[in-house]
Amino acid sequence: TRVRSSAASDVYKRQVQSLANSNNLGFQTKTDSIRFHQALKKFLPDHEQIQFQIPHISNYPATVRWPIVNKNPTQTIDSLKEISNLYQLNKQLILGLSVDRFDYIKGIIERLYSIEALYESRPDLKENLVFLQICISTRSTIREFSDYEESVRKQIDRINQKLSTKTWAPIILTTQELDNNLLTQYYKAADFLLISSLRDGMNLVAKEFIAAREDEMGVLILSKYAGASEELKGAIIFDPTDLQSSIDALNTAINMHSNETYMRMLSLRKHIYENDIYRWAKKQVMDAKKIDCLAIELS
Repeated sequence: TRVRSSAASDVYKRQVQSLANSNNLGFQTKTDSIRFHQALKKFLPDHEQIQFQIPHISNYPATVRWPIVNKNPTQTIDSLKEISNLYQLNKQLILGLSVDRFDYIKGIIERLYSIEALYESRPDLKENLVFLQICISTRSTIREFSDYEESVRKQIDRINQKLSTKTWAPIILTTQELDNNLLTQYYKAADFLLISSLRDGMNLVAKEFIAAREDEMGVLILSKYAGASEELKGAIIFDPTDLQSSIDALNTAINMHSNETYMRMLSLRKHIYENDIYRWAKKQVMDAKKIDCLAIELS
């Protein structure tokens, strides 16, 4: 064990040394930047750091393209109608949504437990709320991932068998790969998007949902373990490993007044608009140029 630990430590040290030789180093979140500074102190003590040109460190959160906006007040209604017709749903239902790949870091099992607990604590939601889970198979040739997919399917079957009525099922699973246009329809139709990642560098689904909501409605429920939670302050932030935190977040979203929903989404959309993928790329290029100019001046 000590040999393995020592070998791993050597690998980490070499990785830190390699990164320390960069001119400009970008991380997605402030937390990542702090951890890199901690790694520098651990693997490159002060007397060794002088051998390296410690890079300029910045945060560049990955993001999405801002859509060409053509506001149409009927778009959300049309999207809801399309999704409702697709699954033969009552258009008056509250519609919850999650979009993931079958991956244990996405916290899908924990999410399903929270959905089940919500229905059990809120009998009034039975036949009034449907949860759509879009899940795409990934790395299915790896046993851990195929086993996880099977576990997710079994949990959904169990919950549906337990809670379904003759005309209603609480959870609908779709594994069909969706093109961007159809995925956007799901985003527009949903009353809330639930992201329960147990560990996620960023989570662009959250930002896609915000960019799609031209009606400036819809609630984002976002795991505190997703990198996006550091910047998307208009979301409901929760702990997916805490069942009560999950239930409280869901209840907050479902009970939220339309005025608050609007103000939160307005704030979220402003942030994404001001930090879209083009500005993300431009900032990195401009920072690199500034650092190169500074290096020339100092040489």
